[in-house]
Amino acid sequence: MRVTEKQSGSSSRSIREQAIDWCLHLESQEANAHDRLGFEAWLREDPVHRQEYEEAAKVWSDIDQVKPLWAEARRRAVQHAAAVGSDQPFDPPRPRLLGWHGWAPVMGIVLAVCAFTFWWIWEAPAPMQHYRTAKGEQHTLRLEDGSTVVMNTDSALTVQLSKHKRMVTLQQGEALFTVSHDEQRPFTVIAKNGLIRDIGTQFLIHAFPEHVEVSVLEGVVEVDIPNAKTFTSRTGKLQRLAQGEYAEYTSAGQLSSVHAFDAETALAWTRQLLVFNNAPLEEVLKEWGRYRTEELRLLSSNLRTLPVNGKFRIDHMESFLQALEEALAIKAHRVNANLIILDRQLRS
Repeated sequence: MRVTEKQSGSSSRSIREQAIDWCLHLESQEANAHDRLGFEAWLREDPVHRQEYEEAAKVWSDIDQVKPLWAEARRRAVQHAAAVGSDQPFDPPRPRLLGWHGWAPVMGIVLAVCAFTFWWIWEAPAPMQHYRTAKGEQHTLRLEDGSTVVMNTDSALTVQLSKHKRMVTLQQGEALFTVSHDEQRPFTVIAKNGLIRDIGTQFLIHAFPEHVEVSVLEGVVEVDIPNAKTFTSRTGKLQRLAQGEYAEYTSAGQLSSVHAFDAETALAWTRQLLVFNNAPLEEVLKEWGRYRTEELRLLSSNLRTLPVNGKFRIDHMESFLQALEEALAIKAHRVNANLIILDRQLRS
């Protein structure tokens, strides 16, 4: 199956509008505990939600004149309610009954919020492109900024490039990024609950179901785990990785220490190879399963820890099985087109 690609500008626009709504509602200080739970659920629905909200919040924080106007309007509302002895919401008088000076703070808020919303929505949101590879398929994306992304088997990601930012969301699988550096347009990859920011040129990301691995081939990247409640960046869980360094983080937000890794082994798949160095047979079969539609199943549990060494062509399954039979004294039985069973060889 070929990589699929589609434009979704309207979807991006809808998310941007939702981000604005949440930003304005939370900044109004009227949000209750139920609202905040809903906000956190919305952020968890899609990593793009978090990215759009952070940008909306940043723009809002830059509009300094709005905050004192908002506070002044709230103060007047409280005073008015106390004066009339009512619990009803403050309903400002009609403009024709109120002088300009009385309406200035309210109009200031309206104009500022409208300007903020208009600027954010109509700033030509970048289209979002979706890509996916099937099992056994690899594909190279050449982005318009000069960067390349090599997608490994069974991977899915989205790309969104604009004049202000470059953002990729890796939903699943593995991808090798070679980034054309641009200080004016930061390159950020979202993988699960983490942000990977490019400060160099080449890095590898593998998104597993429960954790994400980040390996740097050249240059420097930052791995950031945003706060789980506010979803704002730079919470202290920040790791900078240089060339030859590797780290991983879990879906629970735990970030590992920095380790060295073998680049040749990590990039073997880009040469259609799988390399194993004393890897347990169970892990080897799981890795092969990422590239093949057939299931490889062990009949005996005591085979799981047998060590496997060697380089194998991804597209040569039979050679791989033959090597296992010779090195580990096991036998492969092909049950049907979708199942291969491995068991110990019977002694004659």
